[in-house]
Amino acid sequence: MNESSVSQGPDGRSARRARQRSRALAVRACRRTLLGGAVGFACIGALTTPPQVVLVFAPTFGFFAGSVVALINPAFPKDRSARRAAVFSGTGAALVVPCLAGIGQFGTTGTVAAVVLMVLGCVVVGGWIAEQSDPPYPVAAPDLDLEELRQFLEVLPTSMLLREWRSTGAHVQPGANPEGRAGAVLVRTVLLEELSRRDPAGVARWLSGGDEDAPEQYLLGDSDATT
Repeated sequence: MNESSVSQGPDGRSARRARQRSRALAVRACRRTLLGGAVGFACIGALTTPPQVVLVFAPTFGFFAGSVVALINPAFPKDRSARRAAVFSGTGAALVVPCLAGIGQFGTTGTVAAVVLMVLGCVVVGGWIAEQSDPPYPVAAPDLDLEELRQFLEVLPTSMLLREWRSTGAHVQPGANPEGRAGAVLVRTVLLEELSRRDPAGVARWLSGGDEDAPEQYLLGDSDATT
């Protein structure tokens, strides 16, 4: 029996939620550690590197990286999350220059730190790729555990919540299977609760905008749940 057939049952869905939750938690921890280490080394590098290097090369590199991300994203510039992705990519790339300079101040220790940051970066990128390739969450009303579902959604990035929202759209259309419709409504209710917790003003703008299948332009970017 393949994985897709197993995932149709309650145990399969629970196992999949557990895997996705564990992966999301690991990626979030790696992302925060990577950001903290990069910013720390960048501050050191900014203080020890000639100002002209930081003020010229860092913005140039950041602008180039942000432009590439913007050009390859068809949703740019209309989509808010696409604009944020370009800005964050450019900012991250700009940090690389002073970060490398800061790492260079520590010799062998800096080399080890650079390797660790590279590994963390690979985990973060791998998590993003896995997130994009995940199939939509299968909706089935009878065996949904609301508390488990809420805990599962809390650690997912906003982009995945919006993917799940869109994937349930067909199940709430007139003529849909009653059981699937009930499950979709339940999932959408929990999704809306989580999105409202993260960005209440954005959700209010989205719901008043009248287009329930285009939430990205109203909500904040690809963020994790806040605690």
